Amino acid sequence: LARVANGTLRSLQRLGDGPATEEFYASRASDPLRRAALFYSVPDWMALLWDRVYGREACLHLLRRSFDQPHPCVRVNARHERAGALRAALLEHGGEAVGAWGVAFAPGSSPDTVLDAPLECWMDAGVCSRQAAGSQSALSMLRPGEWSQPIWDACAGQGGKTLALLERGSQVALCSDVHGGRLRGLRDGARRLGLKAPPVIRAAADQPAPGGDALQQPPLRRWAGTILLDVPCSGLGTLSRRPEIRRRRGPEDVRHLAALQARIAAAAWKILRPGGHLVYMTCTLHPEENERQVAALRRAHSDVQCLDMWQTPHEHPWMEGMYAALLRKQG
Repeated sequence: LARVANGTLRSLQRLGDGPATEEFYASRASDPLRRAALFYSVPDWMALLWDRVYGREACLHLLRRSFDQPHPCVRVNARHERAGALRAALLEHGGEAVGAWGVAFAPGSSPDTVLDAPLECWMDAGVCSRQAAGSQSALSMLRPGEWSQPIWDACAGQGGKTLALLERGSQVALCSDVHGGRLRGLRDGARRLGLKAPPVIRAAADQPAPGGDALQQPPLRRWAGTILLDVPCSGLGTLSRRPEIRRRRGPEDVRHLAALQARIAAAAWKILRPGGHLVYMTCTLHPEENERQVAALRRAHSDVQCLDMWQTPHEHPWMEGMYAALLRKQG
């Protein structure tokens, strides 16, 4: 495809600066919203969704934000003896505080060297890790120090949130995920950070009933504490960092994921003991995967108490679009 790519680039070159302006696309989309979606490389269905549920001004903010370069962000390991010094130095280098221990930088401005050592060396030594700013903010906004203990991370992935909680001193007693390879990444991360890794088990969070493939079952019938659900989602809040989602996801994918999220939430609520907490999180901007999932759980169960709900402000200039809710099981 070398000749095809070369021809495409030459055709684009002949257009000059035109494609860099929104007016260039007027001939292809007369409607202002569709023209903006074309300019920012966002499928029509996403732009129309955001316009309908959030309003035109917020929609345009989200379109612009999805097209900007992502801000790199690190999370300082609060348990490390050099944590305070490193965080202060990162802030002095122009970083912006994020959450409890995060520091974000504008694209291209993160320092190569901090406190006379390369930043990568601080990571290798377990003093900090890379974690998206939106993820850190969502976790902090729900006040993990107030969650009932212990915590089960039932959609753990590679363990970014589990490791952040362990660094804060939270008692994460179990991690599970349907992908075993991701759980191996969690163990490696804990070893690098000098943390004791919690037990891990390969299990699908949406299958609570006993029987069948043991690797596809949550490993217990009851949980007294907190269940953390960072559920699989469409990822519409991470378009700047994961541009492939623009073409990979469609409305049918959202419907499939929403059904999976509902099963996961229902299974976790059944296992959770009264007095415990359920934390529901996504990195998407779609009511069907966020507010409506919480509303459906509340309609299905009279003992659901919503303690807090947070979403990245639409007007925030660069942070990923995250959603998080903290629920308590009454009784």
